[in-house]
Amino acid sequence: LAHKLPAVTTQAIASGNHSTKTCGASSSIGQTANEDREAATAAGPATTAAGEATVLTTVPAFSSSLFIGCNPAVYFPTDDEQVESLPRSLKSLMKWRNSSITPQVVKKHIQRVGFVNTLKVGEWLGYWGKHLTPTGFRAFKAHQKTNHFPGSFCIGRKDYLWIRLRNMQLKFGRTDFAFFPTTYVLPGDMSELKVNWDEAAKQKWILKPPAAARGIGIRLINKWEQVPRSQRRVIVQKYLDKPYLINESKFDLRVYVYVTSYDPLRIYVYDDGLVRFATVKYKAASKHI
Repeated sequence: LAHKLPAVTTQAIASGNHSTKTCGASSSIGQTANEDREAATAAGPATTAAGEATVLTTVPAFSSSLFIGCNPAVYFPTDDEQVESLPRSLKSLMKWRNSSITPQVVKKHIQRVGFVNTLKVGEWLGYWGKHLTPTGFRAFKAHQKTNHFPGSFCIGRKDYLWIRLRNMQLKFGRTDFAFFPTTYVLPGDMSELKVNWDEAAKQKWILKPPAAARGIGIRLINKWEQVPRSQRRVIVQKYLDKPYLINESKFDLRVYVYVTSYDPLRIYVYDDGLVRFATVKYKAASKHI
């Protein structure tokens, strides 16, 4: 498969790819893709969601890599583009593996460029799903990509992240690692939490599940009886009641990065991002939070 398809490294498919060495001498496929795209011809009309006819521009299926020394990558078209038809020899190799958590937007775009879903272990080029086991990663072929680095869950879960940050504090001191609030992982840190709780009687605390997202399960507490007593892991942190504000409103920033390597560390920061603002002015009183 790798010999048949030297150019398709799918490095533009999955954010946070994992792979063995897939960069090498560039194939002739896609070397002039950028120039060809500028001179692409218009294809037949398509219909928009509103029922209006639109013309799609045909573009090359491969794009020159953004990374030095790497093969061309599959090009993902915009809504007003469609990729050129691939030769049968290449089309038969465009296999993808979906999972139960593959987002619809990912399924939509991989289908648009010609990928076909498969469950056969050695066939697929890309996989978007949950973090794999060590055995699963070891079974990867050189041409296969996923949306996780091995071990990335160690900083992706709140409890595991705190353990790593605490170890960094112990090793290098708190001066450079004081950018996060005091954290406890229950039930293991229950006794330590109780000591600090009693010392800060008016402190507000925030409770979070360790492996959830989108604010699910997060709540504020200020009474000891509100602390969970179950054996299920939960995060308790000091609530920061004097946050940065813009126009008296809380906000958060979402910056998108693309990590291509951890050793050496190589991160690309996307120019655009998101800023989300609270819909009401911030007030520190518990009933308003």
